[in-house]
Amino acid sequence: MYSIGFMVMKGVLLAALVLLAGAACAADLQVLKPVYVMVQDDGEVFLGTVGPGQTVFVEADALVETGGIHGIGGRWDRLEVVDVPGGWTAEDSFLYEQPLKARITVAKEAPDGEYEVLVRSVDIENKEGLGEVNLKLIVNVSREVFGMEVLPSEKETGATQPATYTVMIENKGVASDAFEISAKGLPAWDYKKAVFVPYGTCKSVQYDLVGAEDGEYDVTVAVRSFSSDRIEGEERVHLSVKTTLVSDYKATNNGLLLFPIFEQAAYSIMGLLANLF
Repeated sequence: MYSIGFMVMKGVLLAALVLLAGAACAADLQVLKPVYVMVQDDGEVFLGTVGPGQTVFVEADALVETGGIHGIGGRWDRLEVVDVPGGWTAEDSFLYEQPLKARITVAKEAPDGEYEVLVRSVDIENKEGLGEVNLKLIVNVSREVFGMEVLPSEKETGATQPATYTVMIENKGVASDAFEISAKGLPAWDYKKAVFVPYGTCKSVQYDLVGAEDGEYDVTVAVRSFSSDRIEGEERVHLSVKTTLVSDYKATNNGLLLFPIFEQAAYSIMGLLANLF
């Protein structure tokens, strides 16, 4: 009887130790960007909105405060991308980096909608007893990831004189991106300007329009993402180009005629006077 009771107690003790060991091995993953959340194995996280062709970086803390063999934590070795939708690309984080950064790029022609991406944090060979955390990321794909506004809506300037507009670009998604500003509707004007806008921010950019001849022009200012042609927007402004005495004076600031040189002093005075207006 004694031996049977001892064996039963021993079995119960071993089972308890197994349960405690399993509990000690449990570790969480701290996602840092683009959202800040602590997740457990088989967890689900909604990342936010990403445009077609855009790239989102998922960052996670490599350090673990609790869990592991001794229950005192450790560090994750890598953040791996296990599965992405068709046409998407991804890269795992570098080994032992801090924080861990995995890259996920949406297909350029991806239709709007919700998609699932599977990732996991790995303790290689489970040396620290952290196991792994499998995570499902929900990504909303939409072309409506940025907003734009051009101010003012109309402006007047002289021939060959720049009319400066302010283009405001708001990045509403969770992927930083670069955009190109251009214009159409103004003869002989093909000026393009690039601007980088981090996710969740708004940036104001000065953009010039220059008309070579007098006239009234309805100009379309366009903003396009470098990631995909499907992410674009445009706004119309009006430019009135009129040659006046002041605009002629201001034109001298752009340079002088090579001949005759004796008019150089007069041109300089004209340019100086124009800047006072």
